[in-house]
Amino acid sequence: MPTTIPLTTADRRVIAECAAVVDVPKAAPPDSFVLHAPLELLARALLLERVPDDARPAARDRIAALATTYAAAGPSAASDDVPPIPDATTVDDVILSLAAAGHAPILLELRPRVAEVPPTFGNGLVAMELARNPDWRFEWAADRVATGVPSGDLAERLAGPRSPGDPGSDFIYPTMHLVDVSGLTAEVLDGPLRQLSIEDARRILLRVAAHSMLQDTPTAAPYQWTHSLTLPQAALAAADAGADPDRAVAVAATYVLGFRAVQGRVRLDPTWTPAPGSAAQRILGAAGSDLPALVDEIVTFGALHADAHVAKYTLACLDATAADPDAGSLFLAAAAHLHEVWRNAEAAAA
Repeated sequence: MPTTIPLTTADRRVIAECAAVVDVPKAAPPDSFVLHAPLELLARALLLERVPDDARPAARDRIAALATTYAAAGPSAASDDVPPIPDATTVDDVILSLAAAGHAPILLELRPRVAEVPPTFGNGLVAMELARNPDWRFEWAADRVATGVPSGDLAERLAGPRSPGDPGSDFIYPTMHLVDVSGLTAEVLDGPLRQLSIEDARRILLRVAAHSMLQDTPTAAPYQWTHSLTLPQAALAAADAGADPDRAVAVAATYVLGFRAVQGRVRLDPTWTPAPGSAAQRILGAAGSDLPALVDEIVTFGALHADAHVAKYTLACLDATAADPDAGSLFLAAAAHLHEVWRNAEAAAA
């Protein structure tokens, strides 16, 4: 894992200044950039303390650029148009909601880790999206009864689930709503989730998500396969903030199932090995002494790349490595593979 280097005064200042800009919701419904901006800042702030010294000025500049781009992204909402988050809202309500593309749990997970942002950072955007789409929620996860004998085959069931059909959009709400109303969620997840702990769910689900990035169609890598890790990871972390563990597990598993069933084009192979010379092979085949330099490359790419999903996913892979060190190389390989997909796409477009 990369060495954490204390933030400098300049680092802290640019994070705080960016937070002041990004914390003001926009009047229009958010596009992907605006929706991700608070999460992007938090991810970049957490990557900044791991970036090698020679890349830190550029990583800091990327945070400053986020503020500039956000400020130019349209008029701000009037203060009267920003509703407070309802007093009755609980962490369970937040993880069950698919408003804001289901990203509110990521905010709850990352925000306490960044001292330079206020404790209410991002609440305005979340409140507006919850008010705009109050009926966008997980149904099966909310209503399931987590009793019975577990089937013990969660990873196998997620390796190649049947398709529930075409959601009509690659967006998160249509995808997850379809797996719910089609009955696929109950069909696939009811048996293996019985009595499944947060720890076991994290180990199984996030490893399946990493294998999806590595083995499945690269066209889904930049967005769908990144979300298949970041969203369940945050849902599971919500249990530490008071969410019902069974509900957190059900939401996390539904995210992985939704992306596997709709975006998956191959059945995941537990014996898979990466192609020789690939970015993933460099990680999985690295000697222990070579790994720190490779991890520094991963951190630097994630901190400097312009896309918010790259920053979020890079941080998520580092966090997954810390939580599940036995699979650390798998998560690092997944991050390296995503970076390779972006490099190839950008080279082809040049």
